[in-house]
Amino acid sequence: MYFLYACLIYFPSLLSFYPAVLSVVCLFSILFSSILSISFVHLSLLVSSACLLLTHPNTLLHSSIFLISCFQRKSNRAKEKKARRLEERAAMDAVCAKVDAANKLDDPLAAFPAFKKYDRNGLNLQIECKRVTTLNPLSVEWAFELTRANMQTLYEQSEWGWKEREKREEMNDERAWYLLARDGESAPVAFSHFRFDVECGEEVLYCYEVQLESRVRRKGLGKFLIQILQLIANRFEIDETSPSMSGCCGDDCSYEILSRRTKHGEASAGHTHGGGHCGG
Repeated sequence: MYFLYACLIYFPSLLSFYPAVLSVVCLFSILFSSILSISFVHLSLLVSSACLLLTHPNTLLHSSIFLISCFQRKSNRAKEKKARRLEERAAMDAVCAKVDAANKLDDPLAAFPAFKKYDRNGLNLQIECKRVTTLNPLSVEWAFELTRANMQTLYEQSEWGWKEREKREEMNDERAWYLLARDGESAPVAFSHFRFDVECGEEVLYCYEVQLESRVRRKGLGKFLIQILQLIANRFEIDETSPSMSGCCGDDCSYEILSRRTKHGEASAGHTHGGGHCGG
């Protein structure tokens, strides 16, 4: 480009050969030199453009109009793209704010005291909701052992396989919440592991596990725990996708994602869990 600038300044007779091409080069160079604030190049190009204007005014005028129109269109597209990015960022910030607020709750079940007790079908249980960081480590270990007893064989039959270290890390992750059902001696008999999270850009309550000891099954307890999760999630929008529905895994799916619309949200489509995480 600097060679062209020198030609334009020191050999103005070249302008008569390729006026249209040179005028386009001049105008592009002027715009870019203005952006970069290169004063020497800018001045050189202004002199060259002045020569073009004197020798071929119509060519320079038409080229100027064309280039200005191109840059205006490009500028408008850039503004629209920036506006969309800002809207998407604002929407994600709002989603993360809701997730953070939920994760700061001391007890998500506090708003539903009637659901802190399960007294039916021969069971008399107390229900509590705690974050893993405030839960007795013995209770977390019990939950892991129950999950292994109930699920290891099923995992081994899937393409995932049973990965004990990863499952233990998942259940001890600081974002984990637990619904625990305890009997009259405070011994845990059932639990649900869930998280307040982000899925495909939407705030969700994601249920990882619902596990019951064999002695309390088929008595409505599992359904009761799910109802509690739905109550808590009423302030969120619940994901409604599953591999067999979205087609992301073909015909061979070893799991399904079950979900339900909440009172204040509409389900949205997506494909995978882990669409993003917010702090907390």
